[in-house]
Amino acid sequence: MDMSTTIAPKSDQLNADDLISGSRTITITRVNANPGGNGADQPVNVFFEDDGNKPFRPCKSMRRVMVAIWGKDAVEYAGRSMTIYRDPEVTWGGMKVGGIRISHMSHMEREVTLALTATQKQRKPYIVKPLVIEQKAVTPKVDAAALIEVAKVQARLGTAAFTKFWNLPETKKNRETLKPLISELGKLAKDADAADAPADDDPFGLPAIAGETNQPDLEQFTRLFDMIKTDLSDAGSVDQVIELYQDQIAQMAKDAPELHKDLQDEIAEYRKAEASEG
Repeated sequence: MDMSTTIAPKSDQLNADDLISGSRTITITRVNANPGGNGADQPVNVFFEDDGNKPFRPCKSMRRVMVAIWGKDAVEYAGRSMTIYRDPEVTWGGMKVGGIRISHMSHMEREVTLALTATQKQRKPYIVKPLVIEQKAVTPKVDAAALIEVAKVQARLGTAAFTKFWNLPETKKNRETLKPLISELGKLAKDADAADAPADDDPFGLPAIAGETNQPDLEQFTRLFDMIKTDLSDAGSVDQVIELYQDQIAQMAKDAPELHKDLQDEIAEYRKAEASEG
């Protein structure tokens, strides 16, 4: 159980006691005037992400810090971040009651020292440091175009690298959207420099298309046969698998007719099973 949740003061604003358990980094969403802001004491509402509709109402000293570092236009504050903490030395009416202070701010290049009023007759240096925001990892949306771009790189790396890519879970889930992938890789194999992608190093483990080699490699067609069988077992539609590999199956029919006949027998069996399930 997080005990800090049980000691939050009941209030319509963020209080110093809300920060007893530690400092907090907030990201501002908007700043507006506070109509009931006790005159000059609390004229500003600083709303922030996950604020629970309890804005931070900075004191005059902290407003001076914000203006000094971020400028006077509060509209520009949205999206910026700061770290706030409870300073137990803040006094009110001669008593130490604690107050909210700013220690770090984003959108500043270096540490800044300001002279802030401590008492009516005394000013003290106040240091604010740059806030480094950790970037959240973003998982890119997977689509055919993006995977093709990845595959272009993999094509240059050879069979082993591409096989690893082709068997990734995200690739398997999106294979139906990858119809352009095989022809795209075929073009790459054709256009690549010999040093980067030799003609016999097709990323699918297939013989090169369009006459790049005159000697078909039955071992590569065997790997293609196994790959298609695996996809037939995993896929929901035989036709989808056949459409995905149609160019390679046609090449197999030409250069490895016996293996092609075996493949057609396998396909026929899967079609029967599909029909019985339907």
